[in-house]
Amino acid sequence: MNEFTLIEAANGAKPKVVGVAYSGGKMNLPGWKHPVVVDLSGMLIPDTVPLLTNHDNKTDSRVGMVSAVIRNNALEISGEIVSESRDATDIVAQSKAGADWQLSIGAEVKACELVQSKRDINGQEHEGP
Repeated sequence: MNEFTLIEAANGAKPKVVGVAYSGGKMNLPGWKHPVVVDLSGMLIPDTVPLLTNHDNKTDSRVGMVSAVIRNNALEISGEIVSESRDATDIVAQSKAGADWQLSIGAEVKACELVQSKRDINGQEHEGP
């Protein structure tokens, strides 16, 4: 399950975000015939990552900046919402009202493999294909 939590910052500070962007399991992705599992042990993570709306890497879609770490076989993020755009304002307002949000990852595939049997990836046993 991908979880997003907004932590309201006091005294005018930027709202904080924390969450699990990827829990290490199978994902059904557009353009891929079979479910995809990202092997977190091979992931290269930059120091900071933009927090985007709908994976749209444009200036007006960037609502914040986060750092990402692999912990407990999952990809976790923490950072701040730094934008005052309409999308950022809506995300903060809806989160305060109790709306559920999901995080996801955007990654560039450097290598892939079709697994035909069972494989242990990210501390979970996955059956292929």
